[in-house]
Amino acid sequence: MTEMKYRPASVTDADGKVSMSTYGFPGVPAGRYKVVVSKEVRDDLVYADTPNPSTGLKEVISFKRYRIVEPMYSSEDSSPHEIEITGKGKKMVQTLDVGKAVKTEFKSTAR
Repeated sequence: MTEMKYRPASVTDADGKVSMSTYGFPGVPAGRYKVVVSKEVRDDLVYADTPNPSTGLKEVISFKRYRIVEPMYSSEDSSPHEIEITGKGKKMVQTLDVGKAVKTEFKSTAR
C-alpha cells in the first residue's frame, strides 16, 4: 500500500452510491488505499419533559450511539478491504462485503 499524506473520504447516498473526496474536494489522488467502513445511528433518545419555549419542540437531552457495521471494518488495522485508484478517469464499480448488520453501543467520552 502506498504511503500517502492524503486521507480521502467517501460518503454513500440513500442508494449506496459512493462519492469520494479529498479535503472536501471531489476526487482522490491515484494510489492504493485501505478501505474503512463505519456507520453510526443514535437511538434510545430521551426528550425533555417540556418543550423549548422558542421552538415549541421537546429537545433531546440524552441518547446512545451505536455502530451498525462490524467493528473489524472500521479500523485500518483490521479491515480486509483495499481499493486502487488509477487516475484514468474511469468510473469504478465495486461492491464490498462489510459483514452482517450489528448494533454495538459506541463507547466514547466525547459527544
